Amino acid sequence: MAATLLQLGYNEFNVQRLKLIVHQRSSKDGSVPGDGSVPVDSHPRPASVFSELEQHETMSLKTRVLSLLGVQRLTEDEYLQRLKIQRDHYLLQIAKLERKLEEEEKQSNISSN
Repeated sequence: MAATLLQLGYNEFNVQRLKLIVHQRSSKDGSVPGDGSVPVDSHPRPASVFSELEQHETMSLKTRVLSLLGVQRLTEDEYLQRLKIQRDHYLLQIAKLERKLEEEEKQSNISSN
């Protein structure tokens, strides 16, 4: 009985949340579904609204969990900057290894002669 009431409350909460989101979206467009300014068919179908909401909730849940672990979302510019730093670091390592290889080849040529 208690589980049924909890499920009913959860379902009703989700319905009200979805209605609020649809209302917010329609107010951003400056139109209300069915008022004649925009055809009702041009508004997202409930299935697409649900899929967008699920994706948004998943992303926000992931973001929240990661933020609790101390992981922060990077902008594209920050990510690109980090990749460039890593690339430069690896290019320096490659140059050092190539110099070391050349020195070893010189040493082996000197010792073989």
